[in-house]
Amino acid sequence: MSKVLGEQIGGGKPIWPVAIHGHYADAGDSAALLSGSLNVPMLFTGHSLGRDKLEQLLKQGRLSRDEINSTYKIMRRIEAEEFSLDSSEIVITSTRQEIDEQWRLYDGFDPILERKLRARIKRNVSCYGRFMPRMAIIPPGMEFHHIVPQEGDMDGEVEGNEDHPTSPDPPIWSEIMRFFTNPRKPMILALARPDPKKNITTLVKAFGECRPLRELANLTLIMGNRDGIDEMSSTNASVLLSVLKLIDKYDLYGQVAYPKHHKQAGVPDIYRLAAKTKGVFINPAFIEPFGLTLIEAAAHGLPIVATKNGGPVDIHRVLDNGLLVDPHDQQSIADALLKLVADKQLWAKCRQNGLKNIHLFSWPEHCKTYLSRIASCKPRHPQWQKDNDGADTSDTDSPESEGDADRKGKLENAVLAWSKGVLKNTQKTGYIERGEQYNSSGKFPALRRRKQIFVIAVDFDAISGLIEATRKIFEAVEKERTEGSIGFILSTSLTISEIHSFLVTGGFSPSDFDAFICNSGSDLFYSNLNSEDGPFVVDFYYHSHIEYRWGGEGLRKTLVRWATTVNEKG
Repeated sequence: MSKVLGEQIGGGKPIWPVAIHGHYADAGDSAALLSGSLNVPMLFTGHSLGRDKLEQLLKQGRLSRDEINSTYKIMRRIEAEEFSLDSSEIVITSTRQEIDEQWRLYDGFDPILERKLRARIKRNVSCYGRFMPRMAIIPPGMEFHHIVPQEGDMDGEVEGNEDHPTSPDPPIWSEIMRFFTNPRKPMILALARPDPKKNITTLVKAFGECRPLRELANLTLIMGNRDGIDEMSSTNASVLLSVLKLIDKYDLYGQVAYPKHHKQAGVPDIYRLAAKTKGVFINPAFIEPFGLTLIEAAAHGLPIVATKNGGPVDIHRVLDNGLLVDPHDQQSIADALLKLVADKQLWAKCRQNGLKNIHLFSWPEHCKTYLSRIASCKPRHPQWQKDNDGADTSDTDSPESEGDADRKGKLENAVLAWSKGVLKNTQKTGYIERGEQYNSSGKFPALRRRKQIFVIAVDFDAISGLIEATRKIFEAVEKERTEGSIGFILSTSLTISEIHSFLVTGGFSPSDFDAFICNSGSDLFYSNLNSEDGPFVVDFYYHSHIEYRWGGEGLRKTLVRWATTVNEKG
């Protein structure tokens, strides 16, 4: 994989990924497996979360839990998200609401406990056994270079002259303005599908019941595309019919536009028209996970009125270009709209603030923040130092020769003959690793010179059995051992002190082995070339890899406390 990545983006040189980022549950599931296999930090973005979706569907009451699961495979999705949460170092969200209201539903995350753990870590207090990923709020990036904020107003641009002829108005403008008796009034713009959660009906009520607002402004509702109401889903049709009934109830004809069709490419023109009339953009949804339309509106120079529930809070904190309202409070919505439409100085200030700060939601800003978060991840892949002993390792890449195969067969036959077939299932002495796998052992050049490495992993009830087995294996390949073409690694459940006793008792030297895998794989030691520092040296990279989020030290402390308690009771 490293070589393939190098061919694609590394100029031909092998490279290792700095991090793996999974998006949505399915890619998160795959990224979690890759992160564990490759020992690379993982990041995760959930986008649309299963537990939140499950709660919303249950509240609607149309499907039972079993029906929801069979339709959406929701429990498998949640399982993948829990797995991704446990595997990630950083979870990237768009807003604070996503953390406090959605991720809190998961077993792997608790906002209050997460803050406590962060505080403990800062004070260097042990948090063994408890892990939660860091939550990073990074708004999505957008392209703004193609947006030209509308200058002037309707009065200043209705007619052209010979020097500055007017360009033809976009088709959507006439589609909207044909609804209005006075199209020059400021336009209150709402862009949302006719869904009950979008709270369009409360907006129409607020507009209809506030006479000063009706006298000062028009209302434009862009509610998707439709051919006939009967062809819409029952939920959407119900909302649209409610809107039409409210327009009739408050006699809003000539003051409210609700065009049947618009093209996606024409949406920027709708924002431009609202800005040209010195209008306001509103998102009155009961809850808004992010609020992309608020950013789009700000980029076109439109002040905003938005729900105080969810993502708009974060957007408003950055842009400071409007007012936040309680979506359930009809009077609050009307007052906020009236304030922005009537106060031209406030309108101009909000417009300027939005245009000044909108770059903070750009792609370059998104990438800069994102990369700074990745840089905070501690690299877990060992960065080995190559030795400078000048040893020629060119032969490590050569394919296995007939002599190698003969040696392998010779050793296998010797072991099988010695064991008489009794221990066939427990002996793994034939496991061979190519020499290049150990290129990275800079402090231990002996490993790099080996053509073959044999791992002795034989279990016995007594040390004497292991001593006998090791002698038989060494005798079978005495010539090759002397030449240095093959090396040995001892893999055992013994501790390093017990291994030292085994070597002394058996008359072996630590240098007879290139490495010792002990404590059933939880520690890796090398035979030390410098005898002054002791016969063994620990591999700290391997140790940190094994300890990562395992909490082994915490487990040991817990066992000691438990044993002490039992002893005291005894």
